[in-house]
Amino acid sequence: MLHTLEDVLHTLEDEAEVTEVEASDEYAEADEIAHNLLDDSRDKWLAGDDTAVLDFTLARPATVTSYVLVSANDFPDRDPQDWTLHGSDDGRTWTPLDSRTGETFDRRYQAREFTLRGTPRAHRHLRLEITRNGGAHEIQLAQVRFLERPVGQGFTGYYQRHDEGPIGYRGTPVAASPLTDLPAPASRVAADLETAVASLAETAQTLAALAAQLRRH
Repeated sequence: MLHTLEDVLHTLEDEAEVTEVEASDEYAEADEIAHNLLDDSRDKWLAGDDTAVLDFTLARPATVTSYVLVSANDFPDRDPQDWTLHGSDDGRTWTPLDSRTGETFDRRYQAREFTLRGTPRAHRHLRLEITRNGGAHEIQLAQVRFLERPVGQGFTGYYQRHDEGPIGYRGTPVAASPLTDLPAPASRVAADLETAVASLAETAQTLAALAAQLRRH
């Protein structure tokens, strides 16, 4: 059975629980508020500026190793492109954990996972400081999730079918084999081939859905 991103993430033990989120700005009149980032829905958060800050409070200190951002329903130029994730113990003194520049989302409701570099440590508060978007006067996101996954203890991924939200899956790393010990150039070729296969599979699923729609009309 297929699951949405939210169905999968809520079954994973490695999702850090967020109890509170505050935004530098939100569009309360349309109910496009920061709390929507935590909901199991396609409702979004919208800020009326080209920069924004989101402060998250966790249920307990968590060693976050990666985080997921999900693009919202419309206007790609509202998507964040440059941001920094900060961590804090007290919500007042912040330490940069991860910085990104020039990031893009290929489609609406796309879930992208970003892995923190270096050695992570536990924090109770997380701040996503967005410093640039795609050129619009507003910033928006559909969902934000934080994962605390021990290194080597599995992975999550996301793919998307036509007219559906992101679909999550969970995998387990396999033991090393001669194929995984290939020289670096061969490993890169293998990785490129795997990416191509995944892309073709997604395209096939989209075309099948489109064909089904055309047959109904």
